[in-house]
Amino acid sequence: MNNLNTFGSASLSCTSTTCGVAVNPFCVAHAPSNATITAPAAGTSVAQGQSLTFTAGNATNPDGFPLVYAWSFSGGMPNATGQSVSVPMTVAGSITATLQVSNSVGMAATGATPTRTVTVTGVAANQPPVASIGAPAGNVTVAQGGTVNFQGSVATPITTRR
Repeated sequence: MNNLNTFGSASLSCTSTTCGVAVNPFCVAHAPSNATITAPAAGTSVAQGQSLTFTAGNATNPDGFPLVYAWSFSGGMPNATGQSVSVPMTVAGSITATLQVSNSVGMAATGATPTRTVTVTGVAANQPPVASIGAPAGNVTVAQGGTVNFQGSVATPITTRR
């Protein structure tokens, strides 16, 4: 038991069950720290339309408060929440994910804000077919009423997605 009516010092112990404005307004919470992004690996490249899983490393949380993981993505992609999130890569280009970690009392993690940049390759637009004449191989002179046989082919570019 702490006696705060006498001269000297006293100690106060806080746990996640005793801290909080309603229970103990004198308790000091600590911000989480060491937030990291463990996946995907730096330099990852993926085709547009595929999904990537982004995973946050375990941030240090000295007070035992639950942690909140908030992800934001560049390029107009939707935000996500959770320690591990699967995100469809809908925008081609260089996409940067930013991780914000906070505890359940709203204190943001200390230290540098972790980011991870991935490359999303676009799917080629539809291309026109390519025609070629295989025969005759060059210029041909034909008498009036004569016959010339032509041989040709058409190649249609195909776009595939995995």
